[in-house]
Amino acid sequence: MEVKNDCFIAVLKSSCENELDGEFGRILLEAVDTALGASIKEALYFHLETTFALKKEAIPANPTKLSDSLERIFGLGAKFIEKIILEAVCTKTKCTLPKNWDKDRFAENIEKIKMNYVQNKVIENR
Repeated sequence: MEVKNDCFIAVLKSSCENELDGEFGRILLEAVDTALGASIKEALYFHLETTFALKKEAIPANPTKLSDSLERIFGLGAKFIEKIILEAVCTKTKCTLPKNWDKDRFAENIEKIKMNYVQNKVIENR
């Protein structure tokens, strides 16, 4: 069932937007944790906060900063970590990895998955 853009935008502006935004933020953080594993994630979160001023809680609102920080730390290896995070977010949200994900920036993919997730939740709650 296709949701019209104007209806979808109206729903996003409703009071449930903040709730879904917070829920998606928690899902993203869980996905990052899953992708990194226990020992590495603590070291990385420490490095993100001390070197890049990016606290764990701020990651959902700053996927571009996360991506840029990962790239500065891991170079080309950051793409591999981003893919693992994207796959984990997709698994947790029951969404699919965006087509041509590798041609878009990490933050754009996160936004696409988020929009898909919110749209699916709106349809579920009808």
